[in-house]
Amino acid sequence: MEQLLKQFMGKIDQRFDKLDVDLQELRLDVTELKDGQSKMRADVNELKDGQSKIRADVNELKDGQSKLRADVNELKDGQLKMRADVNELKDGQSKLRADVNELKDGQTKIRADVYELKDGQQKLEVGQSKLQTDVTELKEGQVRLQQNIIDSLGSYTEKITEHIDNRTDALNKRVYRLEVEVERISRQ
Repeated sequence: MEQLLKQFMGKIDQRFDKLDVDLQELRLDVTELKDGQSKMRADVNELKDGQSKIRADVNELKDGQSKLRADVNELKDGQLKMRADVNELKDGQSKLRADVNELKDGQTKIRADVYELKDGQQKLEVGQSKLQTDVTELKEGQVRLQQNIIDSLGSYTEKITEHIDNRTDALNKRVYRLEVEVERISRQ
């Protein structure tokens, strides 16, 4: 029995040994699992940190995108205002172009009027020159006329005086004859 007991105990010891080995293997496995779990915990923590950083980056990107959206909207508003300003400038430029064309037309008309005035002035200058010539001729004619009148008046005055003298002589002779006749009749 003792032998049996020894055998039995030997078998139990073997089983315990085997259990010890199994237990040690289990402990090793558990230790490995713990190490693996620790590494996984470290990896998970690292992933969490990475995810937090990614979340921060995503939030930063969202903020940046919001700011970009705001900037884009601001640029669109600015572009619309600039479009309105450009259209206003185009309208102003169109009006200025119309005014310039109107001024050019006016200038062309003024130029035509100036040429017409110059032409008229030349004609007036020619007319003035003719008038000056005519005035000079008239003055010379007036001087000659005055001289002729003076000469003619002198001549006519002499002729009138001569004529009056002749008539007076003739009248005096008649009066004398009449007196002589009246005296002769009165003597008779």
